[in-house]
Amino acid sequence: MLPEPSCNTPLPIMLFDQQKLAPSFGYVFDLSWLDIHDSLLSILWKFIKMNGVPGPVVLRLLAKTDIDPYDGIAVCQSEMNLKRLQQDFGLSAKVIRDSFTPALLGNAISPHFRFCRRCLSRGYHGTPYQFQSVIRCPIHADLLETQCRFCGKSSAYHLNAMLLNSPFRCGYCSKRYGTFAPDFAHRLPLKKSARRAITRARILHC
Repeated sequence: MLPEPSCNTPLPIMLFDQQKLAPSFGYVFDLSWLDIHDSLLSILWKFIKMNGVPGPVVLRLLAKTDIDPYDGIAVCQSEMNLKRLQQDFGLSAKVIRDSFTPALLGNAISPHFRFCRRCLSRGYHGTPYQFQSVIRCPIHADLLETQCRFCGKSSAYHLNAMLLNSPFRCGYCSKRYGTFAPDFAHRLPLKKSARRAITRARILHC
């Protein structure tokens, strides 16, 4: 059995077959790494960081159609192979559904990646953070940010190689968005009050 992984020491790059994301040895994903309403981007970042797999590989295998991973795809259910995501990651249908922002919101969803620095230090990005009407982090009440504090650039909320290859970091300058490297494999679960705040933000702004 493989030792428990650490976010500070990623697993070695695993051998993948060409038809699925499941590695040839060891485990791929631990559901304990997830928090309530974890965004798809956050989920994929955790997978990529812990397995050392290039973002384009993950994107090609999860996309419904043959794509250029540098152009990428929108973060929406219609673009993703949901069955593969469920089977290879071991995610429930509810977790997958909650990882996407509702399509009916349209322009109410920010085109830019919006984040809370303290949440990203935990390794968490919730889907409600992408709602234009959610101004502050439901957990910390900090103003949500879109710009990297180092280079000043904003990243599109779009699954492409640049974004996926920089887990919890700016895709332009590679500096961390959070104040320290996230150790999502060893942090305590979110408190009940935090889970309620995230759920409330999701419900009220849908």
